[in-house]
Amino acid sequence: MTTAVRPRPAQHPLTSYFVLAYTMSWTLWLPAIVADGAVTEALIFVGVWGPAVAAAVVTQRRGDSVGAWFRGLFRWRVGRRWYLFAFGLPVAMVAAVSVPFVALGHDLDASLLGSRLAAYLPMLVFLTLVGGGNEELGWRGFALPELLERHTAVRASLTLGVLWAIWHVPLLGTSDDLSHGLSGAELTLVLAATIVNIVGLTFIYTFLYRHTRSTLLAMLLHGSFNAANGTLVLRDEIEGAAYAAMQYCITVTTLVIVAVLLVATRGHLGPRTDDTATPTSTTNVGVRSLTGVPR
Repeated sequence: MTTAVRPRPAQHPLTSYFVLAYTMSWTLWLPAIVADGAVTEALIFVGVWGPAVAAAVVTQRRGDSVGAWFRGLFRWRVGRRWYLFAFGLPVAMVAAVSVPFVALGHDLDASLLGSRLAAYLPMLVFLTLVGGGNEELGWRGFALPELLERHTAVRASLTLGVLWAIWHVPLLGTSDDLSHGLSGAELTLVLAATIVNIVGLTFIYTFLYRHTRSTLLAMLLHGSFNAANGTLVLRDEIEGAAYAAMQYCITVTTLVIVAVLLVATRGHLGPRTDDTATPTSTTNVGVRSLTGVPR
């Protein structure tokens, strides 16, 4: 008589998850730095699935049902206001960023609006499914719930934000125009602002997740950010000082929104009745754009 072999539980699921996500993505992205054309794009595309695959692997290794975990990600019965938040906030942020950008002396081309609006919806669908939104199966579908079981919302967001930002680093090497006409200290400052922006965005995702417990909404938010920044910035090229100004405006806008959310929720980034566990808890849950927002 034979007995079924159960998978060996992951003793440190979060550590295992991040190590695996990085390994899977970076193993593909590092060769993409020296590859060309279609090969680079293929390696980037497959590597983006690292966080999702890592989440499934760690879920299976600790003996949980991957099917149940996956089905639980697509909670869609949430208030309409959260769909409005996921779709509307990125568009509103592009509009808000445009004001100081123009005030700083840089121009936008209003004649592009019609064609950009036409491209927005198909771009949104594509980027939600396979152009960035698919990352959320891992980041907000696995890592964030695990972190919230152990840490406060702020600490969980900061931890995930830093690790999410660093995960993007090899993608910088695959960029056709990493410098955008900048160099030296100025380029360093712009790249630093990009990293800060990614960390800041993580707090916004946590706010949405803590109110909905829906990875689907996080996917929609991610796709919306990428689509809005990729199509609704009304300029064909942004280089040099204009690129730096745009990135600084984006980062400052993100930080202002984060500050408002932290003040409004008193640092909880969610309903007080749905507070997170204390850091000592060990309970597990069952369950490139033009302007530098994560792809």
